Amino acid sequence: MTKRSGRGRKRRLARPRAPAAGISRLFGGRAIVALLKLFLSNPARDFYQRELVALTGERLFLVQTALRKLREAQIIGQVSRGNRIYYRVDPSHPVYQELKALILKTVGFGDVLRTHLKALSDRIRVAFIYGSVARGDEAAGSDIDVMLIGDISGRQVAPAIAAVRRSLNREVNPSTYSADEFRRKYREGSPFIKEVVSDTKIFVMGNESALKKVLTGRSA
Repeated sequence: MTKRSGRGRKRRLARPRAPAAGISRLFGGRAIVALLKLFLSNPARDFYQRELVALTGERLFLVQTALRKLREAQIIGQVSRGNRIYYRVDPSHPVYQELKALILKTVGFGDVLRTHLKALSDRIRVAFIYGSVARGDEAAGSDIDVMLIGDISGRQVAPAIAAVRRSLNREVNPSTYSADEFRRKYREGSPFIKEVVSDTKIFVMGNESALKKVLTGRSA
């Protein structure tokens, strides 16, 4: 795409970067984003250095540099066991929830989900993570609960969810509703739907406004 300058010359407009590339630039490199993805997607798990190198595929010195930066920012802590040093994210950090939401919306889950649901994206009005992962009180091995609302069925999203599970090596528990069914259950006072609506959510497709439109029956 081009745009003419004031003197008639054509100036090429920069294309928007992919979300993953933008996140890497924001945090100053791919290695630190890869570590944040691991730590924030598995907040109850400890990792040692060589394990992080293997899981991220990044070079040792890049992982070491990223670990040092995260330690200096007090986002992760470390503990020694035997001859190994283990690292874990610190959930008491003031920006833990915001940082976790950002990573899950993008490289930690959202990008993967959006990629595999691309063929159905025009039929999904809202998709969000809810439950313990969204609240930040999950245990090791907790499922990622994801709500999908739109003109879709569980059977239609099953292949995409299976691909997400393989990609993240994490169990994903989807709930699918049409907009009419979700709204009807909410108005009927379904305890599950009421709790989901009132609880913490991390949106990966759509937003709070889109969810309100579902609940009120307004068009997208």
